[in-house]
Amino acid sequence: MNRFRFWGGYGFSAKSTLKDDSGETDFTGTVLKVGAGYKALNRLSINLEYVIPKFNEFEAGGIKGDISTVFSKFDSSAVSLSLSFPFDLSGK
Repeated sequence: MNRFRFWGGYGFSAKSTLKDDSGETDFTGTVLKVGAGYKALNRLSINLEYVIPKFNEFEAGGIKGDISTVFSKFDSSAVSLSLSFPFDLSGK
């Protein structure tokens, strides 16, 4: 039985909204996700995911534009540690 699993994903359309006192700013772009999991017990897996959004456009107050016109660098990322309880639908 293989205890390790790996995965990746690509989101063609990602959106994030920043809200503050002056209003809302929407950022749009793409997202890349990679992950690894370890099946610690028969019904318990520990998972680690790394998510990297790549925002390239913004909209604020009806004004749309390219992020590079406002920011010289605009990076973000997230790491997630989770537990999952896998099961098999095949009945084997």
